[in-house]
Amino acid sequence: LVPAGSTTAEVVSLVETAVGTDVVYRSSSMAEAVTVSSLSADALVGLPRLSLSSDGVRLAAWAATVAVLPVSGFSTTETTIAVSRSLDSGSTWSTPFQLQTLSSAVKDDLVLAAGQNEFLAVWSQRNETTNRWDLQHAWSRDGGVSWSSARQMISSGLSGDGDNSQPASVFVKGNPGYWLVVWTSTDSLFNRTGTDSDLLFARYPAQDVTRQCSSSIVPPSSAVATSGHRALKVAAATSSQMVAVWIERTPHSQAVLLSTTLDGGTTWTASRPLSPATVTQFYPVVAALTSGRYFVVWASGGN
Repeated sequence: LVPAGSTTAEVVSLVETAVGTDVVYRSSSMAEAVTVSSLSADALVGLPRLSLSSDGVRLAAWAATVAVLPVSGFSTTETTIAVSRSLDSGSTWSTPFQLQTLSSAVKDDLVLAAGQNEFLAVWSQRNETTNRWDLQHAWSRDGGVSWSSARQMISSGLSGDGDNSQPASVFVKGNPGYWLVVWTSTDSLFNRTGTDSDLLFARYPAQDVTRQCSSSIVPPSSAVATSGHRALKVAAATSSQMVAVWIERTPHSQAVLLSTTLDGGTTWTASRPLSPATVTQFYPVVAALTSGRYFVVWASGGN
């Protein structure tokens, strides 16, 4: 994370200790890292995320899975989605707040978005009834002090026969502002069939995250079925102009693709490649300027 107008980089990461795993925060201006939370040695911790609201509240979030006492002779696990906030530029952090504690599995795809004293967390969770991956979300309107209960993100047109995961989210400034969420889905939806991966979009009013405004498919790059979309990222230049960037996989190659919208997500351009299709593409990141220009950086390998 590099705050707008700043030359200081900030990061949250994991550090193994003699007794477990610590979630730590550090900025490039600090001599040493600050512990956000200490977790037990048997905890399997996903990569933590960091977000910064426009009024200076920092929020760290992570998922941790631990084994619990056997029930009826069977070993079980318990996963906690937790957040911690800092009001003093990362020097101190609050006691972690548990967004959700559940017995089902979660993917390591938790994302955070921040607005004016608001935060939105989105992650994918295994549905024990359907054995599919569903998106969950929770939000705070008081700078991360209190949070809504976790709820399933429902999108009109979804059949429920596929997986929904790998979300990306951003807060789009405006009057009023809104939350933009993009994710990958293998659902049969919007009169489309097949198990290949599609990109979906949803928009939520900032003051009513329970009400979805719209959803649509980000156009695929070609008629060729894809084996998956990875590393989704989104950025907003204005209240109506946005970009989505991702790695698109076919059976034999990967490429970095981009799609833009000029109407807040109602329509999207046909996606176009930013890189030649090669064996390996990694970790795209995107930044937007208010002038409507975008900067995309990624790692590439292969022939």
